[in-house]
Amino acid sequence: MTGENLWKIPENTSTERTPYVILSEQAPFLAKMTNELIRAHLKRRVTSGNYVSTDLVVVAPALGSYRVTVLNVRHELVKPFPARVRSSVSSTYTEVFSESEFISTIKMILESREVQQILDSLIRESNWESEEDELEF
Repeated sequence: MTGENLWKIPENTSTERTPYVILSEQAPFLAKMTNELIRAHLKRRVTSGNYVSTDLVVVAPALGSYRVTVLNVRHELVKPFPARVRSSVSSTYTEVFSESEFISTIKMILESREVQQILDSLIRESNWESEEDELEF
């Protein structure tokens, strides 16, 4: 290789977590709390216009991997904030400008009555499905 290296790597890379990282930290908690009855999955893609779009999806494996998208986060590829958070269950949008605002917004959505009803229903149906597998007639 010949020539001079013209690259410069940033010395003070930001320690701010991206929405994807924060959601990926939260995803395992749902499976643990429900003994794997329901799980959280993330679906991330880069969209036109160089935006990152991440869906938080709740999956019920016992129900044929039934899926419910709980929320979507969208931000520019080159910076995680501001980000636009959309609750898929209540169809509300919130724009957040920092990691702490993002966490507060996500917590509010996950604790909402609508999401709690979805989780309750999926847990109940998943429990029934696993019990039904053991029934003999």
